[in-house]
Amino acid sequence: MPPLRRSADEIPQRNTMAPTVPVPPTVKTGPPTILTPKRVSFCVLISTIFALIYLWFRRGIYAVWDSLAFNPSNIVPGALPSPGQNLSDDEQFQFAFIASTTHTLAVVVGMLLFAGTSTVFSSYRVHRAVSSKPKLRVLQLGSMMLLGYGFFHALSSWFTYKFSQQQSQAYKWARGFFYEDEDAPFASCASISYCLCLLSGYLIKLSTDGSRFSAFPPCYRRYIWRGLAYFLISFVSFRFVAIPFYKAFTHPLLSGSDQVLANTGVDHRFVALATGTHTLALGIGMLACFLTLQGYKVYSDLSCTVPPAFRLGVTSIVMVTWVTLIVYAVVQGAIATAAYVRIHWKEMDPRLLSLSHLVWFSWGCLLLSGTLPSLAYGFAYSLTLPFKLFPNPQSRCRRLWRFLVVSILYNLEKVTVTLLVLSLVFAPTFPNAITAAWLAIIVRYSSTYRNNPALTGCRQQEDFKHHWMFDELISYFDFDLFNHNSKPLNPNHRYLFGFHPHGVLPISIGFVQNNEKWRRAFTGIEPAPLTSSILHHVPLMRDFLQLVGGGDVSKQGIAATMDRAKSVVLVPGGQQEMIHTSSSAKTVTVCAKHKGFIKLVFQLAAASEEPFHLVPMFNFGENKILDNIPVPVAWQEASVKKLRANVFFGPWGWLGLPGIPRPSTMRLAVAQAIQVPRIAQPTAEDVAVLHGRYMSSLQEVYQAYKGQAPGYHDVELVFDSPVETVTESQWEEYRASLVETGVMGGWQQLFPPTRGDRLEMMWTSIFWLLVFGWIAERAFFESNHSILQLL
Repeated sequence: MPPLRRSADEIPQRNTMAPTVPVPPTVKTGPPTILTPKRVSFCVLISTIFALIYLWFRRGIYAVWDSLAFNPSNIVPGALPSPGQNLSDDEQFQFAFIASTTHTLAVVVGMLLFAGTSTVFSSYRVHRAVSSKPKLRVLQLGSMMLLGYGFFHALSSWFTYKFSQQQSQAYKWARGFFYEDEDAPFASCASISYCLCLLSGYLIKLSTDGSRFSAFPPCYRRYIWRGLAYFLISFVSFRFVAIPFYKAFTHPLLSGSDQVLANTGVDHRFVALATGTHTLALGIGMLACFLTLQGYKVYSDLSCTVPPAFRLGVTSIVMVTWVTLIVYAVVQGAIATAAYVRIHWKEMDPRLLSLSHLVWFSWGCLLLSGTLPSLAYGFAYSLTLPFKLFPNPQSRCRRLWRFLVVSILYNLEKVTVTLLVLSLVFAPTFPNAITAAWLAIIVRYSSTYRNNPALTGCRQQEDFKHHWMFDELISYFDFDLFNHNSKPLNPNHRYLFGFHPHGVLPISIGFVQNNEKWRRAFTGIEPAPLTSSILHHVPLMRDFLQLVGGGDVSKQGIAATMDRAKSVVLVPGGQQEMIHTSSSAKTVTVCAKHKGFIKLVFQLAAASEEPFHLVPMFNFGENKILDNIPVPVAWQEASVKKLRANVFFGPWGWLGLPGIPRPSTMRLAVAQAIQVPRIAQPTAEDVAVLHGRYMSSLQEVYQAYKGQAPGYHDVELVFDSPVETVTESQWEEYRASLVETGVMGGWQQLFPPTRGDRLEMMWTSIFWLLVFGWIAERAFFESNHSILQLL
């Protein structure tokens, strides 16, 4: 090893004290892509509109016609009692397909109409002639109404002329589908339907003007996704929970007999109408709560003008009147809606149906007021019942509960795989239930991928770090902490903690810092765990990591997490240490080949305004809780080298059960913090010296505390490659000889986003599309009673 002390002449002259120059944003130089986000979103929007219009003409008209309690001919002269009764299935399909195509074209024309009028009215001359923007919008809407009026008369004239010939196929479809006689009503209704599509296209484009994608703005998208999720939840609740429960238990109980309606069929129109009305009741509940809160704010401002002597009486009168009006309107609406829905299923008790509407209304009020999340949170906390009934942590019930919690947390990815496999197997048996359930999950869960939470940490919840499950993990492993630092660590500085050894499944980096023992030893320092990027695409596992503030272990992820959390913890050894993990070995192997993170530490220190420290940690017991399947080391090393992942992965632990960790004692030893100088471009010698100091500090803390860790008094720590010993005094002497640089820009300029991040997300999306496509294929095409049969 070269001498650590260098003279002033030998110190390389690094011109790094120059003022920081802002780096311009990256300019895309590649060829323009055809599938831009706007174009893709526009195609998805038009495809969705076409699908909805097709479903309306293919099935929606039947449901509306059949749900009317009176003859449609009373409204429109000549209308058939039920549509399509004079047409075959093929003719009905052709009619629905052509009608949906032409109506979708009308929607596109409406969007083009908006684009044309916007171009005209946004021109320089017109914009200068029109002084204010509201007038511009009025003129724009006025021109649209004039053009729509002309469009309506043109369509009406065309339909009247076309049907007067009585020769076209469209005339045959129209007469056989809707009307027995009189062509004029169909011509008028058809013209109105096309004009409504024209207006819809105009309004869609108006609402999306200026947004990032050609879809609804974020405020509208949020309500649309929530409404769809509530509709799916209502559908699943009625079709697969409420109705079977009513037929099997509630109806015999209310009727006072043992008669069970298990064999009585339920009209799908009843389910559709009940779902729609209950979703509407939920929306009305949210609206009522919103109006109540807004009215309360207005009344609070106005009540100041009322004399104090009359304030209580006026407030009571206003509240009683408002509550009476809401209760009366809601009850009457629930009764009327129940009577309307009950047309398709006479066996349903109308009182029970009205009560269910009131429950959905109350649910909407609780959702908007924010009370429901508290109730859900309280329900989740009801799972802590074993803690209340059995306060003794060593009781049999508490130990069993602790074992179940730890087993689930260490097998989150297996839970996800099990759910997918069960869905795939039972998709032909329960096609509608599984499809509806996964649609509801996808609609709700897709929003968790917004804003790249692995980099931004937008899903982090501070309350989750104090969850009771971390206390159970600490108790299960009998966790304790050894602090080798002579002085308390400054919470205003930045720290990168290196966790060793990797073990088979290092879930420990998610809870060793989220407990009271760590908070007492390192007050104000809560490092965010950094894991492999692939774990941030696995449901349940990514939720656990992101809720505690975890990030991606890539360069961009480390920089972004360090910027927001100030401290991070990662496993430098990676899968190389996992290969050598064994609970029965008398040596613990630490990977010393990886030096890239040492160079990264120098760069992070150069980009940090606060002092930066590197802190080694050794977790005694990490290599004893799980073992990997016995596969030759050469095969595992080849897999890691060629595929960048160990495909020979099969953890097993307690009693040989897969993925169940042994309750081994854990002792986390935190070494002396190593201050890192600001060196933007470190040399190979700088990296070698800091790496030697890091490994030496890890060896020192291991030797200092291995006697206090059960089962480690005769176990030695070894490195997989030679390491030069660097003492603390040698490192301080070497650090004093270096010329530090200034703060080099910001974290985002240090490691800009790369194309690999987008490629990884793309391949992950393709994988999930294939999985859910396979499930949908089995549910739709391998079942005789799927919802596809209705289409």
